[in-house]
Amino acid sequence: MELITTADKKHKKQVYGNTCKNRFCPVCMYRKALKDAMKLSVMMVAIVQEESKEFIFLTLTIPNVAGAELPHALDLINASFKRMKEKKRVSAVVKGFVKKIEVTHNAKTGMFHPHLHVLIAVNRSYFTNRTYISHEEWLDLWRKATRMTGVTEEGTDEITQVNVQKVKNSRAPLEMSKYVSKDLVDIDVDEHVFDYYYGALKGRRLIGYNGVFLEYSKKFDADELDKYKAQDTNVYVLFCTSSWIKGSYTENYSEMSVEQMKQWNSGHKIVRD
Repeated sequence: MELITTADKKHKKQVYGNTCKNRFCPVCMYRKALKDAMKLSVMMVAIVQEESKEFIFLTLTIPNVAGAELPHALDLINASFKRMKEKKRVSAVVKGFVKKIEVTHNAKTGMFHPHLHVLIAVNRSYFTNRTYISHEEWLDLWRKATRMTGVTEEGTDEITQVNVQKVKNSRAPLEMSKYVSKDLVDIDVDEHVFDYYYGALKGRRLIGYNGVFLEYSKKFDADELDKYKAQDTNVYVLFCTSSWIKGSYTENYSEMSVEQMKQWNSGHKIVRD
């Protein structure tokens, strides 16, 4: 990777990277999470200012499953969400959404917990008029969409909860951009756990945009939302080339020329990857 840095080397910005882009590479996962969080936060600011929308953050779950059942469980979640969003009660409220699949693993039980995070744009009037959907109604809508309206052998409802809350701070972009599987230690040390993750998630679309979020995703990619990005006030004076070669990590620094300092501090450079 090639970076530009401040004189004290505390602030760095990547300008080029030769990365593997593997979904399960910790470095690439971390970089993608940062990019997703930044993109979402910029889009949310723009949507609030230009479209006068607000947001709710919805988490939808199903019962935990064994590793062999994980692909089917993810198919069920996607199909169920499609059914739910097409209901008139929901489609009348939702002006756009970002949905993200997440899977966690319980090392003690060996079970997997697939769930869906959904960031939903709504009209500002949603919270004060009859279109408002209560927690209990979201739960009922999700139960019917999954067709899990019965009880388990233990006598409890198959689906016991959903989580829905009004977005009041910047947590939502970070939640939506979490790693697909948070427990990287288990993936690293247990090849069987990794195999289940890999088999269930390989080739699967994990994040999707709809409605106003799809519109503003295209605007972001076309650099039309740059005015909403936080301005970088750091002064970059050094180049840094970092690399991993056969397990050995190295960093090499070199000073910029005056012309290079003007070029790389102009604020118009785009990361190449």
